[in-house]
Amino acid sequence: MKKNRLYWTRNMIPILCLFGTCLSFASRTVSEAQAGLFSSDNLLRMAFLPLAFFSILYFSWKWNLFRRVIIPAPLTWIFLFWFLSAFAFLNNNWLSYSFVKWVEYFVAFMGAVYVASMTQVDDDFSEKALNAIKLFVSFLILTVLVGIIVSPTKALYTGENSYSAIRNALLPVLLSGWIIPLSSTSVGMLSGILFYVLIVEKLSIRERASLGECIWEGCLIACIILSQSRTAIFSVALAFLVYFLFFYRGAVLKLLLFFLGIVVVVFGASTIMTFLLRGQSRDLLFSLSGRAEWWTYAWNYFLKSSWFCKFFGNGFAAGEKLVAAQSNAVMYTLDSEWFAILISNGLLGAFLYLMFWLSTIKQIFTAYRIDRSNVILAETVGVLLIIFVRTFTVTTLAVHSYYVLICFFAICALCHTQEQY
Repeated sequence: MKKNRLYWTRNMIPILCLFGTCLSFASRTVSEAQAGLFSSDNLLRMAFLPLAFFSILYFSWKWNLFRRVIIPAPLTWIFLFWFLSAFAFLNNNWLSYSFVKWVEYFVAFMGAVYVASMTQVDDDFSEKALNAIKLFVSFLILTVLVGIIVSPTKALYTGENSYSAIRNALLPVLLSGWIIPLSSTSVGMLSGILFYVLIVEKLSIRERASLGECIWEGCLIACIILSQSRTAIFSVALAFLVYFLFFYRGAVLKLLLFFLGIVVVVFGASTIMTFLLRGQSRDLLFSLSGRAEWWTYAWNYFLKSSWFCKFFGNGFAAGEKLVAAQSNAVMYTLDSEWFAILISNGLLGAFLYLMFWLSTIKQIFTAYRIDRSNVILAETVGVLLIIFVRTFTVTTLAVHSYYVLICFFAICALCHTQEQY
């Protein structure tokens, strides 16, 4: 039994190394990224990159996966998105930065192909990869909670600097991670993803949660609320709505939740709106905290670009940095996956990225027709929906990040559920 556990631990080494490629201990501004590619804060991330690359090659060779590679259909579009973005290197002022991000993305793609191909060796490997993701996200949230205990002033932002509107909010704090830098949006999104998966698992097996599990789920809810991420709250609520409408079969719980929702909306609408405003005006809320202004600037920048930049972009992961650096607005990114890809990867990249999501949706409908009661299917649909909603307000999958691994591994598990039938 011990030997079997060690056996599978070794096969998970590439995935552990991939997690390491996401770790960074400080967020850098546009000017800092432009000034130097490497810093003491991202050396660990850079060190894990070759480890992940060579470990994937080694275990693929060990299990003879090169002759039986499995690439899930949606990830075929991701490969084309990555490969054809190389043309943007011909017109790129951030060449070194763009190249490193390009390599990072390819290694993440290799990791997904490794997970999909390893299901020929171990039928449950994609599920084990998802479990590894859950442990990794749990680790990230734990660092946030520890950060609150160690230094509440660092973890709970109260509006001392630029974002002073939070002082007038119903809840005058924003929770973020500082031990491992996580924005308030990421804290809310990662907590929401983990909370959704844990609840779906319990409802699927109809098992009561233990005291420890209830405390942990309570901590996740607290993180979602304290992050005050409107995107996270909306996307997680939408994921649960889809789950209860299309996957969950308990009529009694559905009715209770339906009437509870009506009561909350009728009697708590004013409080909910005040919470969602976060001290901002309604006009600023409806402009998505100023994002509409940034997107207008990005669109005008795109229209003025050369035909080459319109079609191929300004450089993988670098285009939006270029726009942000040249704009008068105080921003690091365009806070929209779609505009970021349009500027960085051009119309060609935007088309391929759209095809990736359309292919993913097709896979979901196919798997749903086969077996709607599959727990893995219910989990992956919710996770992918949360990530999809996030793409509209935050750059999510255009560059290597936690969300890339979560999304890619979820797609591997989704496609494997069809192969099992």
